[in-house]
Parts: sequence; structure tokens; C-alpha cells
Amino acid sequence: MRLDKIIERWLLILKLVHQNTTGEPVVFAERLGISTVTLYKDIKCLNIIISSGLLVTAEVPIKYDAARKTYTFIK
Repeated sequence: MRLDKIIERWLLILKLVHQNTTGEPVVFAERLGISTVTLYKDIKCLNIIISSGLLVTAEVPIKYDAARKTYTFIK
């Protein structure tokens, strides 16, 4: 897959996580047009980027909140 498409998807993931509108992992992955495995890999990569300090707009990792049924930034 082209890098620009991956970055575009990652930006969408960050936007939806920020809005707390992701839904459950299966629903979120379907919404993005990817498998749940790819979603988990994307979130892992984004968390690595966030923890490295390369992404200054997000300061905390992404985690699934089962009670709210959405991904969120954990503080």
C-alpha cells in the first residue's frame, strides 16, 4: 500500500479517536475499510509514534475503552 494512503488512514484514526466516535474494533475497522488485524497494527504504530514524541498533537497513547465502546486517548 502507498505510504500516503497509510498516513491518510492514520490521520483519520487520530481524528475519530479524538472525537471518541470509533465504536468497537470490528465496527471501526469496517468503517476504515481494513481488517481488525490491520487496525490493531495501525494503533500499535501510532502509539509508538506518539510515545517517541514525533507526533506532538497527541501526547498520550490510544486505548480501547470497553465501557464506552470507543477508542480514546488515555491519560
